[in-house]
Amino acid sequence: AYSETGTYTVTITATNQYGTDTCTMTVTVGDSYCADITELNPVYFGYGSTTLTADAASRLDENIEILRRCPDVCVTINGYSDGSEPGDAMRISQARADAVLQYYVAQGVDADRLRAIGRGVDPDANSKEDPGPGDSRARRADSIPSSCAGF
Repeated sequence: AYSETGTYTVTITATNQYGTDTCTMTVTVGDSYCADITELNPVYFGYGSTTLTADAASRLDENIEILRRCPDVCVTINGYSDGSEPGDAMRISQARADAVLQYYVAQGVDADRLRAIGRGVDPDANSKEDPGPGDSRARRADSIPSSCAGF
């Protein structure tokens, strides 16, 4: 068992009544944790807002820990609006995606690993299920992880 990732030289010696034999090989121990990353925390915004809340920052900090551990994971940030907010839904959704990208960069994530896209109105927005104005679940930015290969 190895506690750190890396490349190790392993020597195995087997001894029995007929003698001893030794075999030496190289073993590479990887971090399978990063290969299993399929989702990151989304963040939610107030009605008409493009400013990150303390809760949103906390959720992004959890994502950042993953991104620090997994330098080959890149992120597409999809921003959304609920469609009932004042102003242009595309502008608001892009500003939300940009706010998340800027937060990641300010915390040391390389901007080359990030892409921010405003998607406009969330197609699943349903203001009838939310007691406040619009649909609070649709006022969000999703961080979608993927391999950096070809990003």
